[in-house]
Amino acid sequence: PQNPKTPYACHGLRDFSIITKNLKMVVISASICSKSGKILLARQFVAINRLKMEEYLANFPKLVDSGRQCTHIETDVIRYVYVPIDKLFLVLITNKDSNIIEDLEVLRQLNQVVTHHCN
Repeated sequence: PQNPKTPYACHGLRDFSIITKNLKMVVISASICSKSGKILLARQFVAINRLKMEEYLANFPKLVDSGRQCTHIETDVIRYVYVPIDKLFLVLITNKDSNIIEDLEVLRQLNQVVTHHCN
């Protein structure tokens, strides 16, 4: 258990927006999706059209190269930062101006929350 007074304490997706505000970056969405791009769970942190969000996540599996060790992909508009979890992906969609180091830290913490609550 983490100390709830630490700025990165996160006990669920509802607390995730606090993390993103503390890091001063723009996380558009945090999602869990299948390898085919089917959205199982998604939380948006900025106003975004549902169809646009579905399009981003449908395009994501086409961009992933399974042989690469890299866990981020950039397009002209957004950045996907992801980690595979069994047959799923945990994906952060951020703007390209966000700090990749902070994005990776948020992804790591969110991965801990997901694995803790789903095991």
